Amino acid sequence: MLVTPRGGGCDRGGSRYFVMKSKASRLDCEPPDLVTALATISGKWKLRIIWLLLDGTKRFSELRRMLPGIHRGTLTYELRRLEADRIIQRTQYPTIPPTVEYNLTIRGAALRSVLAALCRWSKSESRELPNSPQAKT
Repeated sequence: MLVTPRGGGCDRGGSRYFVMKSKASRLDCEPPDLVTALATISGKWKLRIIWLLLDGTKRFSELRRMLPGIHRGTLTYELRRLEADRIIQRTQYPTIPPTVEYNLTIRGAALRSVLAALCRWSKSESRELPNSPQAKT
């Protein structure tokens, strides 16, 4: 990390002001964008639904069976939210009773690499580097 004096290094009231310049690359987004992204997929059920749909199209009843403990209304609500956020696509067929299928949109399928990276990150916690602050304690 480089430390350079701000304003040419002149004193201001007996103290110097320094600007920290990091060599680490910055993300291509702002913190509010990250908050929005995380809010879109956060919650008890959304990630689980997305994970199941990564394997392909599922019907409502299939999702309900694969998510033990979820209430019918909760599943409906979460599916509608994911559809509103353009993560999943809902297809209803004109049958009696109505057949409804859910699959990931292109935007939703793009989450595969994000979720894989999060899994790798989670597993790396157990393999801390020897020079990390947690390893010294």
